[in-house]
Amino acid sequence: MITDEELKQRFMDKVYIEPNSGCWLWEGATTVGYGSFYKDRKSNLAHRVSYEMFVGEIPNSDSYHGMCVLHKCDIPSCVNPDHLFIGTQADNMHNMISKERSGSIGSDSNFAKLNEFQIRVIKRLLSFNTMKQHEIGRLFEVHQCAISRIKNKKRWSHIEIKEEYQCLQF
Repeated sequence: MITDEELKQRFMDKVYIEPNSGCWLWEGATTVGYGSFYKDRKSNLAHRVSYEMFVGEIPNSDSYHGMCVLHKCDIPSCVNPDHLFIGTQADNMHNMISKERSGSIGSDSNFAKLNEFQIRVIKRLLSFNTMKQHEIGRLFEVHQCAISRIKNKKRWSHIEIKEEYQCLQF
């Protein structure tokens, strides 16, 4: 069995410490720009492993995504524990939007079937609690699961009902 120190050494063998930014840049395998590290007989995101090794346990969450390990430096390959912090998926989305890194979020995504206005209307309809999710889905030509994800803030959590939509009556 590998010791914690041996695991840390194996991990650090895949890291280049960039002297100007202080980022620990992952030089091992990557998945969509994020480091990938084999630990406990499975592939893990390297920045999450770094947080666990050098900071502590990642707290559990009741959300669909669990708790996220976010980057202060916005460099996906960075595994410096001083550049990492814990947040929810909603925090992750708000962080991304506030830093204008949201090129493929919401209706800008190639996969989006709905736009921001439709999401606000759906959220307003859900707030009335008079229509079933599958009925709302039928109106917008999406599956009930999509409406459920919107309601439970698993999708489109960055969209709020604006004041001007508060007066919508159906």
